[in-house]
Amino acid sequence: MTIVLSLEAERLVAALAEQTGEDVAEAVEIAVQERLDRVAREARIKRVDATIARIQAELRAWYAEHPGSPSLWEINEAMYDEHGLPA
Repeated sequence: MTIVLSLEAERLVAALAEQTGEDVAEAVEIAVQERLDRVAREARIKRVDATIARIQAELRAWYAEHPGSPSLWEINEAMYDEHGLPA
């Protein structure tokens, strides 16, 4: 496959290859893989953040429907001692 790069892209790739001592193909391959890894990591973080937000919303709704219920902190305090062992 042949890819036509802009002049700026060619300049950046050449600078990267020069600074890393890699050939142009290797510099591009590594840079693209690092970017793909970063994008995947950011997507995982967004999924985790969404899950946390959903759980928090469910907990808020549950506590709103059950006023006076002990908090998760209070339940934890009752179940475990100061060393984290079952009480």
